[in-house]
Amino acid sequence: GFYKTISNLEPARWEPVLRQPLVIQAKYQLTASSQIVTEPLLFFHFILASVYPGGNPTRLASELLTAFLPVESFVFKEVVFDLSTDNLVSKHANDLIRFSKDLGRRNFDRVVIFITNHSHDDTGDLYLGPNLCATVDDFMCAIFPPAFVTYLMPKTCTLVMMCCGALIHEKEPFDSLSAFVRRASINDLISFTATEFHAALISPFIVNFANRVLVKGYPLGPSMKAMLTAASSTHLARHTNIVHMAFNSDTSTLNSTLYTFTHPKWRPWGNRLPTACLKCASPHSWSDVVKVGSTYGYSCRRDGCDTVTVGAALISWKGLSHLRR
Repeated sequence: GFYKTISNLEPARWEPVLRQPLVIQAKYQLTASSQIVTEPLLFFHFILASVYPGGNPTRLASELLTAFLPVESFVFKEVVFDLSTDNLVSKHANDLIRFSKDLGRRNFDRVVIFITNHSHDDTGDLYLGPNLCATVDDFMCAIFPPAFVTYLMPKTCTLVMMCCGALIHEKEPFDSLSAFVRRASINDLISFTATEFHAALISPFIVNFANRVLVKGYPLGPSMKAMLTAASSTHLARHTNIVHMAFNSDTSTLNSTLYTFTHPKWRPWGNRLPTACLKCASPHSWSDVVKVGSTYGYSCRRDGCDTVTVGAALISWKGLSHLRR
């Protein structure tokens, strides 16, 4: 409440302005700990020229953000890139540097960057243009010129890589991505493991990220469990697992966490069951889990088929041993 203060009295003896305390009549519309963060936010989306931008979750998230952030506090910039020649790389760098200088007069301490791109199926290299790919190091140097990296470093920055899973599955591009996070002092990075990644399938997760992290101000790491729980009934659960890198600039430590969807029948222990029976080719034929000796398996429910899928027969996506460091 409000009190009349007299300088020579202790606070316990201050006189209340109101004889009765204020009574809150309104009901909570959000959680009791919710807040609306109105600090300026710069929202980038870099998208490869050959990728159709319609329906991209970044656009959905930006629409949500406009409902909470004042016009002067929110900038959404979508950049369609083709960096397949030196001239195009130079033009991109000049445009980006000019844009960041124009923003210098406005205090954007929060930056979120999405990159929608393809990755090479075998090497994990990223595409500079529709028909040209490069190592992760070369791609990052082209898409983020040094002056722009300098602009980003003192800010709270989150990078979301909406690319196919080879970027994460292969050790060399994963290590290069980790090195870039350190070099540019990126606070958080999110990437996905789906072999053939489709951005539209993760839209609910991205919108939830915008609402929970960018609007309400919750830290990303502790929010991952809640966001993934909310997404467990969406397409994301079967489509992809998620990798979260968190960089602590004070200690120079980078921690990478793999989040795997599990389900007792659809995704036992994070493994994918064969789409069809390996013997009779019957689709969606697996029973509930059954114990076979010291292992667990799934038997085919088709009449006359006695196939039991156990142990090594379970189809699992490539393990990320390079994550566990």
